[in-house]
Amino acid sequence: MLANLIFSFGSPVWTGIIISLLLCGITRALKLLLAANKLRSKPQSTNNEARSKTEYGPDPLGFGAIVTFQGLPLSQKPDWPRYWKPGKFQMTMALRKLDINNWFNYDELFDDEHTKKLAMARSEDSKDYVDYLDGIDDAVLELLDTVVAYVTKRFPGIFRADKNYVYIDHLQEKYRIREPFDFHPLTVVGLLVMDDVYYLTAIRRRGAFLACPSGWRLQQRIGWQLHQIHDPVPLWKEKLRKSMERFFLNLHPSKAIQRNNLVIQPVGDIFQIVPFESNPKCSSIDQVHIRTELQSLTRLPRSQAIIFTVRTYLTPVTILREEPAQLEALWDHIRHFPPDVADYKCRHLWGDVFEEFCRDVLRKNDPHIGNAEEKVEIAKRGGCPLESK
Repeated sequence: MLANLIFSFGSPVWTGIIISLLLCGITRALKLLLAANKLRSKPQSTNNEARSKTEYGPDPLGFGAIVTFQGLPLSQKPDWPRYWKPGKFQMTMALRKLDINNWFNYDELFDDEHTKKLAMARSEDSKDYVDYLDGIDDAVLELLDTVVAYVTKRFPGIFRADKNYVYIDHLQEKYRIREPFDFHPLTVVGLLVMDDVYYLTAIRRRGAFLACPSGWRLQQRIGWQLHQIHDPVPLWKEKLRKSMERFFLNLHPSKAIQRNNLVIQPVGDIFQIVPFESNPKCSSIDQVHIRTELQSLTRLPRSQAIIFTVRTYLTPVTILREEPAQLEALWDHIRHFPPDVADYKCRHLWGDVFEEFCRDVLRKNDPHIGNAEEKVEIAKRGGCPLESK
């Protein structure tokens, strides 16, 4: 085409002019392409960091309110939550604002659980415990930076960090927090905390360090959307799906939340990849354990990823022999499970021995806390409490 164009003008002068114009155009196009490529190659995290400071302020996660823990928490007993309530069963999210000083906690079980997690991360079947679909991206790097900043500020007696490493001095361990990594950044996060850690984007689970599953395998559910995870839960579609999905989409970095979850399980292992319903019916109360979870949801300001953490406590139900008020409240709470909820929670496997235990300890055939609350509610509505069944 260039030869045809030159030939049509004929004159060497015109030929020179045309070639000059074409070369100028090519040069300009190359400059534009180089400029565009330079913009594209600019680190995304830098752009995101600038945007997060503009949108959310200089301290979007509220780390300025962190109070340094005095001493070492590693001699403390686990402070497992007893949050259940008697009375009518209610299907709610039961959210509360995250206390930034209660995001991650440590107790005497840390060293043992950390050692087990490290073995999981190094095992041949490590993908049963930790996996991440997106390689090493901005979100997981932001998560690592965030957790390192938190634990070194809140618990300097356990953790310290420099430019390249985070240190756990009492275990004589260190882990790289900059490339080249010795473990995937999500693995390092899981080794630093006592929680299971999940990374989600667009309400889809993209990665997790799962040391305490409750009857499922990571490889079965990684990549699942929110509704796929929760659809089997009774009443979730009807009561919570729309509000939960709306909450996830609107979650703000400064509005992190916590909630509790309760499971009664028919086995005493905290790592449970076998579905609970696959277990035989309990023959002894010693088999029955209370699994309580302290969960949190936080949106990272730069990447916009959502981080879901779950600290799991597993306690023999027999410990409530020394806490009769809590035992009766739990008894009443369980009695009020709707049939589909009771089936989902496998009450048919542990319910009989639990009922026998409650009657023996409390010396009564039925809990009365919830019944009393229901009678008060009936009276408030103008009904006759004596007619309550």
